[in-house]
Amino acid sequence: MRIHCLCLVRDEADILGHTLDAALQWAHAIYVLDNGSSDGTWELLQDYAKTHSRVLLLGREYGPYRSSLWGEMANEISGKVKKRDWWCRLDADEIYVDDPRHFLARMSARSEVVYSASIQYYFTDIDLAAYERDPSEYTREWKPERLRYYRTNWSEPRFVRHTSRARWTGEWPPSFRNMRPACTRIRLRHYQYRSPPQIERRVRTRITRTQADRFSHEKTSSWVPIGLRQEDLVFPNSAAKESSLWRTRVVKASALHRDEGNDDFQIDWELLPTMGEPQPFLTRVLGRVRAVWRRSLLAGLR
Repeated sequence: MRIHCLCLVRDEADILGHTLDAALQWAHAIYVLDNGSSDGTWELLQDYAKTHSRVLLLGREYGPYRSSLWGEMANEISGKVKKRDWWCRLDADEIYVDDPRHFLARMSARSEVVYSASIQYYFTDIDLAAYERDPSEYTREWKPERLRYYRTNWSEPRFVRHTSRARWTGEWPPSFRNMRPACTRIRLRHYQYRSPPQIERRVRTRITRTQADRFSHEKTSSWVPIGLRQEDLVFPNSAAKESSLWRTRVVKASALHRDEGNDDFQIDWELLPTMGEPQPFLTRVLGRVRAVWRRSLLAGLR
């Protein structure tokens, strides 16, 4: 069993080295596509590729983000992946608590998808005070240990078993909806809000009109389902000026759990999205019949 990581990255130079160092402890290979970074991310990747043979660069894509990029990456390297291998969607701001090698080795042969229990770290009023004491020092060399307050309030698929049945057409294999999820979730740390300059770039990138639907979770009005309210924000009701959107993401530490540094995290089970369930057998069969029928019909019209 080997783990092949797909990493699609844009402007994550402050954390990417930490993520790659952690993933190199368990990944067979890490395939990276840069989505138009301008903060030194690409240069960092080139340095890693020179010194780590398992970090493989797939080039640069300068257009806007689209989910099909994940599939294009997978299709490009699928010939290197074997039957018992796993794919990992490695986001540049995620570092695993559980070792994926050991976690996946315990999976039942029937399990085909593994969901995360994402430990979401927030930039708090305590972090803001530290930043305001010396902004340049705070951002000079960011470290994951700097953020201590979190909620475990999100979950997404992160690993899928390899199948050679079809090419990917989106961010997961076409058979993804029919894959059986594992009964347990793998824990990871998600550092999406790290410093005011980084938060500002992140928010502005993701709230453009063309990406509003894809990144709707970036709107604080969407935070109620994940356990955060307007009164939990340091600057509620969009009090920040247009020039400092990052202030809308500062959360009161009192509304969060504290990371004590012992990997003993509180999981907010009631806030985690449900894991997908495979479609019933008959539904899957009928879907395949319809697909074959459509292909035959189109072939007859040519």
